[in-house]
Amino acid sequence: MFWSRYGGQVARHVVVGDLRVQQIERKDGRRSWTIVWPEGTVHTEADRFLRLHDGSGTQRTYAYLLVDHLR
Repeated sequence: MFWSRYGGQVARHVVVGDLRVQQIERKDGRRSWTIVWPEGTVHTEADRFLRLHDGSGTQRTYAYLLVDHLR
């Protein structure tokens, strides 16, 4: 695990050669979702969009739809 810049931990799961949705566990117990590149760095543009929906019930759904679109 490593600390994200948003105040939580991100668990690394091995996905080779493709974008993926990543769950972020925040210190306060909330979850957020982002999209990361194959090497594990955050997809900046996708993350910017998903942060607009942080805390909503749709952020996870948007993340999976967006990663499918980006692939």
